[in-house]
Amino acid sequence: MSKHIVLATSGSFGDVFPFIALALELHARGHRAVIATSEIFRQMIESEGIEFCAIRPDGYINVEQVGQFIQLLSESQQVLDYGISYLTMPHLRATYYDLMEAAREADLLVTHPLACPASLVAEKTGIPRISTLSIMPPLFT
Repeated sequence: MSKHIVLATSGSFGDVFPFIALALELHARGHRAVIATSEIFRQMIESEGIEFCAIRPDGYINVEQVGQFIQLLSESQQVLDYGISYLTMPHLRATYYDLMEAAREADLLVTHPLACPASLVAEKTGIPRISTLSIMPPLFT
């Protein structure tokens, strides 16, 4: 029986690529797989023939933010703190509403740890949720 599965992720290419592989395999097995993530990944995802649903933040950062981010690359914990505090949390409410829309009529949510409001969406809608685990390297190299 075919299922409608929403794969919600956030972050960098390294966070999105595994979800593309998973979506392709789910599609090959007859399921409807939709990836919900930042707008900057739309073209890459749709070019693989995968349905896309945009959730905020859109993934675009301004030049000032890029400079701050590059300065923090020397210490991985600061990068993580910066990413969560300044790139993810200010958009939490918007991400929740976007994900609620993406999950409408879904049978299952598969979520990345940075898709922060996913557990709230699952609880509110009653949609079963599987949370993935990201193994981040201790240092950016």
